[in-house]
Amino acid sequence: MADRRKKTKIVDSYVTLQAAQRRAQDRPVPTPSEADSAATRPDTSPRKPGTHIGRTVMPTKYEIVCYSCDFMFKITGKAKNTYCPKCRTMLDLADHTITGVCTDELVTAGRVTLSSSAVLDGGRITANDVKLEGTVKSGHLQVHHTLELTEGAVIPEEMIHTRNLKIAAGASISFKRKAVFRDVDVFGEFRANLWAEGLVTVHPGGHLKGKLHASHFTVLEGGGLTADVIVEPKKPQPQTTPSPADKDAHEDKR
Repeated sequence: MADRRKKTKIVDSYVTLQAAQRRAQDRPVPTPSEADSAATRPDTSPRKPGTHIGRTVMPTKYEIVCYSCDFMFKITGKAKNTYCPKCRTMLDLADHTITGVCTDELVTAGRVTLSSSAVLDGGRITANDVKLEGTVKSGHLQVHHTLELTEGAVIPEEMIHTRNLKIAAGASISFKRKAVFRDVDVFGEFRANLWAEGLVTVHPGGHLKGKLHASHFTVLEGGGLTADVIVEPKKPQPQTTPSPADKDAHEDKR
């Protein structure tokens, strides 16, 4: 019988290597222009999921002061309302812009802007932040966080009730009475007998004149200072230990 089994081909590795070298020599060598274009050609191959690395933008944090109990806390991102962590009051965080005469009452833990045509005349405004471009004639303006005075703002000194003060660029504000705030940011011109419990910052283009008594003070490059300055860090409050008599009285009340 004839042998019908297939013969196994044996391939010499040296012969295979020679064939591969001859094939590489037969390929055309790319010109410099072709090589450059190939190097700069964008990669259109599909990317595997999970290989893209991007940056995550963190939401902005806002400092809120409760208009019921005056407790200060922070929230992340913008919201329509929130609860005060201390007194559990539901706080309205809506922002408002006033363009005419205001004679009503407005309470918000958001931001209120009184435009250049706005006049507070007999109304009551309570807000977390207020940007004043217009006139405060009469009424009540309570700012729990920051009051910003811009160019053209008019307000009697005795009607300023705010924790922090900001003098906007282009504004020229002068106080005759002693001014007491926590933090003050000066972008425009500010003349006052200023007492600050926190940080006073004169920004580029700003100019502080008069007298300054602050716990912390800095003038950035481009800012001006013409004032008598006293920088005195705030002293920590001493911790008092209740006496035995006080403890006994407290136990009796319980």
